[in-house]
Amino acid sequence: MHPLTKWRSERNLTRAEAAKIIGCKAGTIADWEYRRRFPSPGSITRIVKATDGDVTANDLHTGYRLPDEAAE
Repeated sequence: MHPLTKWRSERNLTRAEAAKIIGCKAGTIADWEYRRRFPSPGSITRIVKATDGDVTANDLHTGYRLPDEAAE
């Protein structure tokens, strides 16, 4: 489970509610949670601050693979 998904579910937040807290769009949250996109450095900073450190930069990197690794 993506760390943002876990954080949201523990707080019973929708993607729209989490997006408002983090300062992005709900679709962006979905892209991150489905690992279609990776948060930018600025977004990572906002996520860590918005979650009071419950989601860390290291948490966000877990489970991502480089494009060439995904093809193997």
